[in-house]
Amino acid sequence: MEFQTEFLKNIIEGSLKNFQSAIHRDVQNLHLELIRQFHIQQKETERMLAKYAETQQFLLDEIESLREENERLKNIY
Repeated sequence: MEFQTEFLKNIIEGSLKNFQSAIHRDVQNLHLELIRQFHIQQKETERMLAKYAETQQFLLDEIESLREENERLKNIY
C-alpha cells in the first residue's frame, strides 16, 4: 500500500514538474515575443518621428522662403 502511495506521489510530482517547466517556457516565450513586438513598434515610431521631423523642416523652410518672397514683393510694390 505504501509503495503504491509513494509511486503515485512520484508520478504526480513528476507531472507537476513537467507542467511547471512547460508553463515557465511558455511565459518566457511570451516575454520574448512582447519584447520583440515592442522593438518593432519602437523602430516604427522612430521612423515616423524622423519622417515628421523631415516634413516639419521642409515646412519651416517653405515658410521662411514665403516670408522672404513676401518682403521682396512688399518692397517692389
